[in-house]
Amino acid sequence: SDSDSSGEQLVEWKHKGLGVSSPRQLPSRKPNKVREYLFMKREMHAPVDDSSSTADAERAKLQQMMQDGLITEPCAMQLQQIMQGAMKHANFAVPLPEVGVGMVITERTPYTVLKLVPNGPLEKTKTVLIGDVLVSVDGIELDRLPEGKNFRQLIIGPEGSVVMLRFTEGVKRSAAGAYIIRVHRAAPGQGDKITCSLRDGFDLNTAERAVKIMYNPRMGSEWTRSVIKVAVKEEPLRSAPGTMCMRTVHHMKDLSPSVTKDRYVLKLSHEANEDKQIYFDGVEMQMDAKMYADMYNSRKPPKKVDFLSAHVLLLVDREGEPIGRMESYIEGKCKLFNTLDWSHGQRSTPQAFSHFTWEASGHEILICNIQGVGELWTEPQIHTKDGIGYGKGNMGIDGIQKFLKAHKCNEICKLLKLPSTVGVCLTHPVTHGVRQTNTQKKKNMDRGS
Repeated sequence: SDSDSSGEQLVEWKHKGLGVSSPRQLPSRKPNKVREYLFMKREMHAPVDDSSSTADAERAKLQQMMQDGLITEPCAMQLQQIMQGAMKHANFAVPLPEVGVGMVITERTPYTVLKLVPNGPLEKTKTVLIGDVLVSVDGIELDRLPEGKNFRQLIIGPEGSVVMLRFTEGVKRSAAGAYIIRVHRAAPGQGDKITCSLRDGFDLNTAERAVKIMYNPRMGSEWTRSVIKVAVKEEPLRSAPGTMCMRTVHHMKDLSPSVTKDRYVLKLSHEANEDKQIYFDGVEMQMDAKMYADMYNSRKPPKKVDFLSAHVLLLVDREGEPIGRMESYIEGKCKLFNTLDWSHGQRSTPQAFSHFTWEASGHEILICNIQGVGELWTEPQIHTKDGIGYGKGNMGIDGIQKFLKAHKCNEICKLLKLPSTVGVCLTHPVTHGVRQTNTQKKKNMDRGS
């Protein structure tokens, strides 16, 4: 556990043998000197005979440790002053010793982690693994160090001070393949203060439980749930598109060890009393749209399209268990490509996709309000012929008629052999309050492929 104080009380990465390609047994003499000089705790009481050969030997050892990168030059000077002061004052005040973070790494780039000191600062984070590569220290890129600059001098610092380290994963285990941690420098078993462990800037100390509720239109419109751990950045990224600033978007990381894509955005409402059904309708709409995207792609259009996977998320560790919508994070600026009576003049794919959904569904639904980055889309609106389901934005047959009247078939519509919408006039159906069943969806999917 983090409070366990057992284990070797040495920062073993601070030794001259860092250049070896694999860990080796360290001579006992140098670690003892590291303990003597770096982990002293105001216990220097005995006067030192500065004129003795012992004092000369100690100064030589300090010089060698500085050359080896075990201590910085200011620290070596401080320790020399301590020895001189101890001659006159038995209770000379010893400044904070300089220590590291408890790892053995190679001496040359790539600076690969060979060993983690048991119960040391990095080992306690449960984040750094053997084989990971140290890339930067406090924002300083190690592959750009000036000539003669020892990277170990960047890591060593006063005990209790904070250092920020960036690593790339030796064996990729997250989407980014890299992470940042920020820890207090300390001797193994000392200083349980570990500031936040970070992955891509996420504070792992704020991890919380959440219930992830998933919808699969291909499995009988089944809803399933699982309990996961997440880290959410409290500072909003932006307002969610199409919500008139009613929701904020936050960066979120799924901390589950088995996930391959761990970066998400979480869309949370400003309104504590917002109807939770809105989130379920939105997720169902997006996952149904994703199914139609697969049908569209099976027709081999010039550009394949997709919708982000979306899920409902309950933050069960927070008061009131607020509900949100999580979906995969994508880089780039989100753009709106079409509405019922408007389309982006330079884009043909979104309009062709909307037209396709009307035909592939057997004239039952139309998917519009296409927005996203490139051909990766989010937050669509589905309009149904009977006007049932898919939230308040479902304009029913009137909305569909509006799109068909405004739509002009483009080259992709013609390539997919979609019927022209010119002159199409829809009549209001007799509804029985029942949305299209999953069996009908599967039939339409077969028809679309």
